[in-house]
Amino acid sequence: MLGRSALVVLFLVAPNLACGSNLVFLGKGISDAFLSRVNCPDHQVCMDSIYLWTFHIDKVLAGPRQSRSVRAIAYQHTYVAPEFMRSVEIFVLEPIQDQAIRSSYGADYELVSLSPREAHDQYCLSQSPRTLHLKVSRSHVTVDDDKLYCFPRSDVLQ
Repeated sequence: MLGRSALVVLFLVAPNLACGSNLVFLGKGISDAFLSRVNCPDHQVCMDSIYLWTFHIDKVLAGPRQSRSVRAIAYQHTYVAPEFMRSVEIFVLEPIQDQAIRSSYGADYELVSLSPREAHDQYCLSQSPRTLHLKVSRSHVTVDDDKLYCFPRSDVLQ
């Protein structure tokens, strides 16, 4: 199973394809399907591939309203184990600005962060809840050893 630390590295090194209003939501990952390998410069080791994720949205926490289903690309080493996919509850998607990329991959977003429910009923994301426009009390946010921003799940359920 792909561990949390590996996912932190994955999302920190993923190319930044877009800027704009992120979509943050509670929901479920339905699937991740291999799309293509990443082009690798000569004499370098590249382990990432592009996968297409499909999500079911239960509640939008920040960003534009969406239908109940959304797709996003992710740069990752391998498929995500079903057990881990089922455990993830909160997702951060960034809009892809390049129309050619959106058309090529059939997705309007890139997956940039996610979190299962962690110990002490918390979520931990690679971006600050404030940056993501989540209504989380500053005093409730901690930064863990992996430099993830952790906050109580109850703060986003209100």
